[in-house]
Amino acid sequence: MGIKVKIYGLFMIWLVLCVGVFAYGFNILNASNQAAMDNIAKDQKDIQALQQQEQSFQEAQREVKQMQDAQPQPSEFFSQDITLVKELETLEALGKNLNVKLVISGVSGTIATVPKASTQSELYVVSSSLSVTGSLDQVVNFLQATEHLGFIMSVNSFTFTALGNQQVNANMNIAFYIRKK
Repeated sequence: MGIKVKIYGLFMIWLVLCVGVFAYGFNILNASNQAAMDNIAKDQKDIQALQQQEQSFQEAQREVKQMQDAQPQPSEFFSQDITLVKELETLEALGKNLNVKLVISGVSGTIATVPKASTQSELYVVSSSLSVTGSLDQVVNFLQATEHLGFIMSVNSFTFTALGNQQVNANMNIAFYIRKK
């Protein structure tokens, strides 16, 4: 064998060795990079969740401050209308604005037939049923908005049902408080 053949042979062995090391090393580096990318994506999701929690906390603090600044008068909380027209219109408008299907049923009676609330004042309880259907976000937004109504609506029972097609239903037995005229 000549020197040229030996040099070409060594060069070919070196080339095969380089290709083998590169292919093996590439897979190791690729796996390491993929693990690092997965960790970065997880950390970004965690950061985003923490930022959303912080925004929610700050919004809640602003709402608490607004509620402390606005001193509602207790007399405004109780309707003197047995038909609860203002309250029902408010709930229906809220449902329409938030694009949920709202069904209110069971509101009936007269001031003589509705039961007295267990309070020392002359308050009476008008019971009703409320059904809210929409996407989870829409129903949750509706429920959160009912916490800030200009009247008292007590929720006595609550059921939450998934309907499919990303729709949920919240059924509530509620009570409105009214005052005699």
